[in-house]
Amino acid sequence: MLSLFIALQSTSGIIAPWATGALIDGAGNQVDRCNTAFVVIGILCAIGGVVAAFFVDAGRDSAHDAA
Repeated sequence: MLSLFIALQSTSGIIAPWATGALIDGAGNQVDRCNTAFVVIGILCAIGGVVAAFFVDAGRDSAHDAA
């Protein structure tokens, strides 16, 4: 299970630079393009935080680690 989790995390190292480059190449002047990329990344981080808050169960994880 851990190897699957690490493999999924590693794909972000491939996808993120490509997606950021696509956003920066997208539209407008340089400042607007970089602002768009940072806003999209910020929104994705916020969504990830909310998803983690709902799915992470600290009690279950600590009980699993103690066993």
